[in-house]
Amino acid sequence: MEGWKDYEGKRVFIKLKNGREYSGKVLEIKDKESCSIIVILDKFDRKVSFYDSEISVMEEERKR
Repeated sequence: MEGWKDYEGKRVFIKLKNGREYSGKVLEIKDKESCSIIVILDKFDRKVSFYDSEISVMEEERKR
């Protein structure tokens, strides 16, 4: 999907289709042939990655 690169470097909230939720900073968007892999650093300073097709909701967090 076009536009995923717009989230690189930004703080986001993500909910996956399997019900997991993450908050953190998008480190990298890796474009593959038919999909993208999103890599984030979550609020516990752990790297988490998943396919764009797994995302149910992705929102940029508001600045306080």
